[in-house]
Amino acid sequence: MENCIRHGMILILFMALGGSPIESRSHGGLLELTSDTCNTPGYQCSADCHSLQLCAQLGTSYQLIDVLACTSDGLYCDAVGRNCSNDADVCRVVVPFKCNMAGTFPDPYDCTLYHVCGDEGGQETATYCDRGYAFDTLSGACNISTDNIVCTVGPVPECLTPGQTGALERNPAIYYICSEEGPMLYICLQGQYNPSSYSCQDTSFTTDSSDTSSETTNTDSSETSSETDTDSSDTSSETTNTDSSDTSSETDNTDSSDTSSETDNTNSSDT
Repeated sequence: MENCIRHGMILILFMALGGSPIESRSHGGLLELTSDTCNTPGYQCSADCHSLQLCAQLGTSYQLIDVLACTSDGLYCDAVGRNCSNDADVCRVVVPFKCNMAGTFPDPYDCTLYHVCGDEGGQETATYCDRGYAFDTLSGACNISTDNIVCTVGPVPECLTPGQTGALERNPAIYYICSEEGPMLYICLQGQYNPSSYSCQDTSFTTDSSDTSSETTNTDSSETSSETDTDSSDTSSETTNTDSSDTSSETDNTDSSDTSSETDNTNSSDT
């Protein structure tokens, strides 16, 4: 009786998530509760890629349910399509993801998968993007193509040694620290992660400093230009006055000389 009730609960849950009893049996599979626990709610593939599984909450714990068996030759689990496929590349095995803080994080190994973590590293929810799309860490949505470098190179750089750390190239506010189990992801609440100082830095200070420097430079330049103009004006004035004085002096001397000459000539004539 207990098994019937449990099977009924599993069937209701499966149908509520979009599955159907006919689909579950189309390849000879049955809804079977496994003994394995899980912490990533949603559809996933078994490690051998021959079973479509559902991680669901039953009571106070999460357990894996074998939804569909892809045991025939040439068939592989397709967690996105929730079916079996003859394309081995569609099988994606979920690697356990550990929440270290609240936020939305890319899966370190699968560009089409992202994880939403609750407060204080609480329950994590894994979600696949629609086929052909990948998760964008900058926008927090599945809006980039799987041809993007995020998929071809990887959402998170490969961990080579424990303690390795760095920021994600597309969104430096998200950073990773490598452990023996793999990369652990975190988010800077303000600014961007600086691996040199192992800390989050508020980039607004850099911007303010740049603006202040620019303003100071412009002010100094303006003042220097003004002083130069003043000096030029003073020099020009001095030159003009000097030239005018010299010209006046020359004119006076010439007039005086001419007058003296005329007087001498007149006196001589009278005599």
